Amino acid sequence: MITKEQLRESIDKYGDSSKLVNRLGIAEEEVTEIVVLAPWWHPNKLYNNYNCKIELLSDEFPDVHRITYNNKSFLHIRSYVGATNVGETVLLLSFAKCKRIIFVGSVGSISNDVNIGDLIIPSTSVSGEAFSCYMYETINKDSLHKEYHPTNKLYDTTTNYLKNENIVYKDIKVYSVDTIAGQFAHIDEILDLGCKAIEMETSALFSVCLVAEKECVALLVVSDNTVHNKSLISGRTDEDMEKYHKTRYDIIPMIIFSLLENNNEI
Repeated sequence: MITKEQLRESIDKYGDSSKLVNRLGIAEEEVTEIVVLAPWWHPNKLYNNYNCKIELLSDEFPDVHRITYNNKSFLHIRSYVGATNVGETVLLLSFAKCKRIIFVGSVGSISNDVNIGDLIIPSTSVSGEAFSCYMYETINKDSLHKEYHPTNKLYDTTTNYLKNENIVYKDIKVYSVDTIAGQFAHIDEILDLGCKAIEMETSALFSVCLVAEKECVALLVVSDNTVHNKSLISGRTDEDMEKYHKTRYDIIPMIIFSLLENNNEI
């Protein structure tokens, strides 16, 4: 893979790496050590059950908020969905003071033993996307189906917290796709790779964080289950949605705030 310095040199050859973060509509000094990256989830809903201050800093990408909880702050950046949007957002933070990226989002199950509302902390993401092939010295056609991983330290800190708090989570292999509608023709192929759930961003997140030298972890909640005929459109019960909302609005923010409180120890 390319190094961070190679990334800087290539950008500076044609532009200015020091101005990347400005594409988010914020200034360098507004970047925090911890950044929460969410393709879609708005902070006004995600943190509604917690007493925190939410400030809009920019609505350009599509938006950046500063969240302050117990006198400590972090950025919450929405990037829209997909590997390209998430990967590009991390690249824009490459040379800023951000050290840790906590990704939050939904994941769809393709397994009988992964249910709606389950908390997933994947240690492996299989690439079904094209963004990661650019994280190499030459465009890597063989990066498809390559496995990428979160950083060990932040992953271990997160999962140790969950174990200490007796919060149940699952570590399953997930598959990152570039298409929602197109994935269904390939479910059996994805299952043969050992994957039990599908989403659209984590392999790009893990690959670009390796290049940008950012610690990263993904906090996912199961939103639907293909094999149970429980889609985002129909089939989900009130009990399913209650479990989903509890994980999304109670447990995931609690994990974020714990990592914020212990940031200096990570």
